[in-house]
Amino acid sequence: MIDADLVRLDAMEGNWDGAQARITRLITDQDAALVQLGSVYQARLAVWRRDDQQLDEGVARIASRMNANSGGADQLRFYQLWRAGTPISSEEWRAHADGLVNPQVAFRLQAINLQRMVELGVVMDRLDDAWYCLRLASDKTGLIDVVWVDQCPLFQPHRSNPDFLSVRDQIAGRAREMLAAIRSQR
Repeated sequence: MIDADLVRLDAMEGNWDGAQARITRLITDQDAALVQLGSVYQARLAVWRRDDQQLDEGVARIASRMNANSGGADQLRFYQLWRAGTPISSEEWRAHADGLVNPQVAFRLQAINLQRMVELGVVMDRLDDAWYCLRLASDKTGLIDVVWVDQCPLFQPHRSNPDFLSVRDQIAGRAREMLAAIRSQR
């Protein structure tokens, strides 16, 4: 299971071969839940690398096992519509993002779903919608994942974008405050 945690870190450090080796272990495991988790990571890293073949393979495995009522189902649908050239309105995109904020769901799961919406928005060149989702994740879930914000390769071309920077600074500030609080308890 530790492979799942390390896939993302390997990728953000640029160790794509290490990340892929971990994904391969997950998607070839006997446990269907680990196969699904590996497929999610395969698709996510393929988004980061803009590797359509790996993305399509991961998405196909995810779709075959996904609950139609999950938060990821609409994200999968948005991806499939985009690949088919079907427009998605900003209102529909943002309504879905707003619906991912749910007090009945753990904050981390809400944040992860919104992070995927940010990534999809960047890949689909929907930057206003992507930054909307980033702000929503920060404001509503208390996102502190500064490693993701600073290291996700999708954000590289946008690091000087004022909309991105303002939320990035908010996330980094919150992460610093949390780390300081943890250190003060020693």
